Amino acid sequence: MNKVFMKKIMQAKKLEYEALKEIMPEKMKTRIDSFGKEAFELIKDIAFEMIKEDIDEKNDTTDKSDPDYNNESASKSKTVYKRTKKVSIDFN
Repeated sequence: MNKVFMKKIMQAKKLEYEALKEIMPEKMKTRIDSFGKEAFELIKDIAFEMIKEDIDEKNDTTDKSDPDYNNESASKSKTVYKRTKKVSIDFN
């Protein structure tokens, strides 16, 4: 997508969020703020984990010290296993 468009959409959503928070009661604002911080941390951790796994996967699949690295038939027969990590989310 166009970067300018995405920036404007994100800015509009941010302003919408701030306007919605202004009309809420104070107790609800604090709960929403804490939820937003926790959600941001969770998303950040997931993104870092995905990036780390991608880097590890690239390093694992492009091992040039492998004697079969240049052998096309040997490299086609290798199976690459992807790891998944179970994530539990508690919304309470």
